[in-house]
Amino acid sequence: MEYGLVVGLIAVSLLTGAALVGSRVSGVLSSAACSLGAAIGEACDSTSTSPASPMVLAASDWCPPSTNGTIVCRAVDKLNTVAWSSPDVTVATTAALTGTNWNQQTGTGSNGYGLWLRATSTPGFGVTSGYTFQVDPGAGSRFVIKVWNTTSTNNVLNRTETTLGMVGFPPGFDPTASNRIAVSLLGNSLTASVNGTAVFTNFDVAAASTSRGKTPPAGTQYGVRTWGQAGLSMATTTVV
Repeated sequence: MEYGLVVGLIAVSLLTGAALVGSRVSGVLSSAACSLGAAIGEACDSTSTSPASPMVLAASDWCPPSTNGTIVCRAVDKLNTVAWSSPDVTVATTAALTGTNWNQQTGTGSNGYGLWLRATSTPGFGVTSGYTFQVDPGAGSRFVIKVWNTTSTNNVLNRTETTLGMVGFPPGFDPTASNRIAVSLLGNSLTASVNGTAVFTNFDVAAASTSRGKTPPAGTQYGVRTWGQAGLSMATTTVV
């Protein structure tokens, strides 16, 4: 009987320990899944560890509505109007190139859009440094990561852009369609997804910048970048 009790107690201890380990592993996996979800702009479910409460910005927070009420950004660098205190951020939005000039300009490099991350701005000049993730048809139909730096010569500010990485559009990708764009910059790692599919994963922007002789940006602003004649139609943007 004594041996039986000892064996029984050992079995209970093993089961309890396994349950605790299983609970901890489950928590780690939930946290990892939550982090991945945040990186592509999706919220965690109620059973997993939630990230910081998301900030939701209306399209009008980026660009003013046109006369017909449509929110369209055109050839603009627009940074956030809501304060953000950390250089780490995930920005997700739904956007599409729009406008009659798009068909005339496609493939020429004259149109495109992207998201600013870790940006700094100077009154009267605009964005002086930062990273951008860009949907760039003119760069050979690619998604592009760039770093931006500004130098001063004779009291004149000169902004330069340097490409850090490029990935081709997947077959059938249409910049004029409504595409879900999500970009996360945590530490030096940039992860970007388009319509739920990762196109860059843990891309080291600091190392890539330094290897090209550029200073890694350290700002805390984020925003929208567009260029060319076509406009950018945007939906609500989520920031975590």
